[in-house]
Amino acid sequence: MDPEARSLCEQMVPAAYIAQGEQARHAHENKIKHLLQHRKLPAEGWDDQTIEMLLQELAIMDSNNFPGNCGVGEREARIASQLVARRHYRLGHGIGRSGDITAVQPKAAGSSVLMKVTNSLALDVIRLTGIHMAVQWYLQRKDTLGTSPKCPFIAGGPS
Repeated sequence: MDPEARSLCEQMVPAAYIAQGEQARHAHENKIKHLLQHRKLPAEGWDDQTIEMLLQELAIMDSNNFPGNCGVGEREARIASQLVARRHYRLGHGIGRSGDITAVQPKAAGSSVLMKVTNSLALDVIRLTGIHMAVQWYLQRKDTLGTSPKCPFIAGGPS
């Protein structure tokens, strides 16, 4: 919470209570910062609130979620149903660029960060299994390649 919002909250609720709430928020934020800094699986699994906080923060960075924005390009994310938007944490933008599925998408900074972190976590899992030669890895949705519905993700090896 920014200092101005905190001050406004303290006008309604004792400052000590607001401080407790901020400490709890900082605990979630520290887990997220650690993940973004190290890009490795956390030593302990995350609770749902931390996961949802990360997804919400990343979704806000995608242009389809900018206040007052109404993209009209062919690749702009538009979700008509709020139920669907919530189910997918408002992450409607695609990733990659023409010819490079791992390229950063300029209008989807949050989705691009999520893609990079996901690929780093996948690589960490691969290394934890004992395959230390892997230097780069990516996960790709099955519908991107038109593969069998029995295979939800395709893993690509070092390029």
